[in-house]
Amino acid sequence: MSTNQVIQEERRGLILQLLCKVPQYTASEAVIYSHLHQMGCPTSWEVLQGEIVWLEEQGLIVADWPGGFAIAKITRKGQDCADGNTKHSGVATPLPFP
Repeated sequence: MSTNQVIQEERRGLILQLLCKVPQYTASEAVIYSHLHQMGCPTSWEVLQGEIVWLEEQGLIVADWPGGFAIAKITRKGQDCADGNTKHSGVATPLPFP
């Protein structure tokens, strides 16, 4: 697995984990962008929008695009993936913490 693929999978996992923790399981693209930077996974706006589209195509989130900016909400399938209850190809599995 390439370094870029590892980073991509980690970024997707971080997005799902964030959406599990925010009110109404929903966050704007700007909140997600800020969270990724705070978690040591900086990304461009273009890449972030691509990840949101990909996660939606996989059924892990649903997204609305008012004004061209995403509002993402996690699905049950996405919650299971974020919690490590199921695995999804292309998304990092969360590590257990003591």
